[in-house]
Amino acid sequence: MTLKEKIGQLFIVGFHSLEIDNQIETLIKEYNVGNVILFQRNVDSIESLSKLTDSIQKLMIENNKIPAFISMDQEGGMVSRMPSDATVFPGNMAVAASRVNGVSDKLGSFTGRELLSCGVNMNLAPVLDVNNNMKNPVIGVRSYGDDPEVVARLGKGQVRGLKGEGVVAVGKHFPGHGDTGKDSHIDLPMVPHTIERLDRIELLPFKKCIEDGLDAIMTSHILFPTLEEENFPATLSKKILTELLREKLGFKGLILSDCMEMKAISDFYGTEKAAVMSIESGVNLICISHTLKKQVGAMEAVYEAVKSGILKEELIDERVSKVLEFKEKYNLNSKKTKELSEKELKEHSDYTRMVSENSITVVRDKNELIPLKKVSCVISPIARPFTIAEDKIVEINFAKDLARLINCDYINYDLNNINYDEILSNIRDNDTVVIGTMNLLSNNDLQILLDKLLSITKNVILVALRAPYDCSYNKEEIGSAVAIYEYTQLALDSLYKILLGEVIPKGVLPVEI
Repeated sequence: MTLKEKIGQLFIVGFHSLEIDNQIETLIKEYNVGNVILFQRNVDSIESLSKLTDSIQKLMIENNKIPAFISMDQEGGMVSRMPSDATVFPGNMAVAASRVNGVSDKLGSFTGRELLSCGVNMNLAPVLDVNNNMKNPVIGVRSYGDDPEVVARLGKGQVRGLKGEGVVAVGKHFPGHGDTGKDSHIDLPMVPHTIERLDRIELLPFKKCIEDGLDAIMTSHILFPTLEEENFPATLSKKILTELLREKLGFKGLILSDCMEMKAISDFYGTEKAAVMSIESGVNLICISHTLKKQVGAMEAVYEAVKSGILKEELIDERVSKVLEFKEKYNLNSKKTKELSEKELKEHSDYTRMVSENSITVVRDKNELIPLKKVSCVISPIARPFTIAEDKIVEINFAKDLARLINCDYINYDLNNINYDEILSNIRDNDTVVIGTMNLLSNNDLQILLDKLLSITKNVILVALRAPYDCSYNKEEIGSAVAIYEYTQLALDSLYKILLGEVIPKGVLPVEI
């Protein structure tokens, strides 16, 4: 392989079309880029996704003679990239709340089966972060919870399920993004804990998944000063990726970077410079998801670093050989898209629905308002993404849908502009009101709305449409609270069965609130 071809194998790139476009064609033909990441902007239907991945592989073989890792973030729940005609899987926190035996193995297998049927051979999941910060702005319900042993056990199951179907599972975000108050998409977070604490909590799920055969890990763009005193985030730290992950933890798989266009990298180090630094630190696959200029600039920066002696070509060879090793291990040449039968898809759908119904958690119901009796009004926001990781989500309307089912009034509110008078004008003493909340603990205006509502009536049922931590707000006065973990149609359909008394609630909180 030429140096240019080797460097191309070290990159995973994104583009902006449902078909092969000038961006991805240029990257493959002119820069020999070897791997692709897909987002919802690339996905329309199972059929179109299958055609796209097939055309990507053909272009890769024609130009590189080596098949591509084609990846996406298919975590389930709030971070899902598969088309709408594929199965909608619950997210990690809902899975943990369901307490179904063997659930993550099964869902991992079903997810892998559907991904591979569309030509996607690498899943940027599972999330192995232990979410022990209730104000974490980016992980939250993407985590299995705040118990590292539970995260490890369910993470191992998902890895086994994906691997069993021939899909590369990528544990993320090493060494742990769970205890941060900042989102690395928009800032540079820091986790200041001692090595002993990191070893006991943040690192434990990664260690156990490595022991169980995890083949790929994604880095976090986070500062860990007790592990790396030179103020480099994990992605750019040789001490964290080589000395800790490779040597101490014995990881022999692929190391992927999180996207190098995230502001934690681009604003503080520069995407192009950071690409060079990440190879030096231990990264095998550098992810640049969006911008052609940055993708080309990073590959050229690596090329110039080798030519000028900043990076040794032997190091490039070492990084590339690991990529080729795992492409051979997963036999990418033989992976053709295979249409799933109706029977298989029904099995996936039925099982997923059962897990979702088991996940809905009645945190408390001191006033015995569930199942619903006479409700005056349902209040909620319309679903919207909270983080860049969520890409796009379906704009469903909890208040409108539930009001239609139980024949009552509904009101939608804007999380960023709450009109108290308009919302509360028709609420009367002792009315029973259902209110859906999102990220309540971080929204003072929403807290004021709840306080005003409680001054009118104590018959309030709080439905946490996202993080279950909302259920901790004013627990003495809000006697009924339900956690559903994700604002998706799957979760809402399960919730309605609980609220209407059709299903007995079985969910158990996977976090302390």
